[in-house]
Amino acid sequence: MSFGYVNPRKTGLMMQSRLWLIGTLAAAFALVLIAVFRADQRPELGVQMALLPLPEKAEAPATLDAFGFSSRAFTVETKKVASGQTFAALLAEQGVGAEVWAAMSETDGGVLGSVMLRAGNTWHVYRRDGQPHHAIYEVDSRQYLVFPLDGTATVRLHAHPVQQVERVVNGTIRNSLYATLDDLGASGDLATHLAGIFAAQVDFHRLQKGDEIALVFEEERIGERVVGTGRVLAARLKHGGRDYEAFRFEHDGRVGYYDAEGKSFENGFLKSPLKFSRLTSGFTLRRFHPVQKRWKAHLGTDYAAPSGTPILAVGDGVVSAASFTRGNGNYVKIRHDRTYETQYLHMSRFAKGIRAGARVQKGDVIGYVGSTGLATGPHVCFRFWKNGVQVDHRKELGPEMPPIDKKLMPAFAAQRDRLLPRMEGEGLLEPVRASLFNFDAVAASGPALALPASTR
Repeated sequence: MSFGYVNPRKTGLMMQSRLWLIGTLAAAFALVLIAVFRADQRPELGVQMALLPLPEKAEAPATLDAFGFSSRAFTVETKKVASGQTFAALLAEQGVGAEVWAAMSETDGGVLGSVMLRAGNTWHVYRRDGQPHHAIYEVDSRQYLVFPLDGTATVRLHAHPVQQVERVVNGTIRNSLYATLDDLGASGDLATHLAGIFAAQVDFHRLQKGDEIALVFEEERIGERVVGTGRVLAARLKHGGRDYEAFRFEHDGRVGYYDAEGKSFENGFLKSPLKFSRLTSGFTLRRFHPVQKRWKAHLGTDYAAPSGTPILAVGDGVVSAASFTRGNGNYVKIRHDRTYETQYLHMSRFAKGIRAGARVQKGDVIGYVGSTGLATGPHVCFRFWKNGVQVDHRKELGPEMPPIDKKLMPAFAAQRDRLLPRMEGEGLLEPVRASLFNFDAVAASGPALALPASTR
């Protein structure tokens, strides 16, 4: 057997090369291990954030409804009262026995007797943990009854808090005053207010298309709901080529409306004995009488209106007659002072307390429209005497009321200057600050309605 020749130099070089490669690989592997080890020890931001506890989801805050009940503590069932239902039957549906209802009726202080259960009104039942807790009956937009359903017998009548909010409307009359106010989103009751303010200067039966109005008034609100109309603070009327501006001012317990200079708008007499009607025949020395069928003087003014319409005294005075004659029918005559007298004919009946000697004030109801005596239909014939002579009342302004006292003018001027620019705007002048929620109702209703702080 023979072996080939091996060069020892070449073999040594190959061994060195292999050792270097092995060393290099070992060093590289060691570096990798060190890198991995150090990376494992270094804080990793993403890992650390993932390990932090997530914040708990905040629970929605409890709200109180219109009657002071917590949305978190109660569930509510709502329905309309059906025709023929009674309080006893509604409560019996919730497990309230006849003896408890009897106790409620005896201890309510007359509340239940003063409230009528009306079909269509709303009935709410509040439950806590599935059990009946309280019931609410909405009497109207302002008041509600609270019934306990836990066996107690205390029934309470509550009222929502009402906020007086200043508002202004202005516009042009296109059809009627009522329709114009309705178009402006305001109550038709303001027409009566406006007529009362300017009654001594303007015959509201003669308002016409193109006349302009502006009003600053108080609107009664419960939360965002309009529930009524309060005081008229300022008014402007453009009619017959004239501008009338009136500002409400209260002093010494008396309330009146005055022009910008402090002169009263009250002349002592209303322009008409009816708030709203239709003038059918004026004061004239020659008119064909519709019943007697002959020409004669008509020394009065006829206002047609539905039978039963209230007739108003046009000024303060004393009733000198409340009687009946064939021509006048039922009539009332009032002496106002040494100068003026007025008479109201063809009434269907007299108002309560109207008799000779009775004292009346301007605007008091003295009778009701009818067609007694020589009349072809329901109306009032209004007659006006000055120094014993019948005159056309529409041409008589009557005695003027005194202006604002000079010492009160600074206070009046401040009120006037605050309101005058507001009639140029529109909308709400003051924000609605009153909450719809009646927090006082919760406290007033005692422990049954008192909620833990955590549920409010």
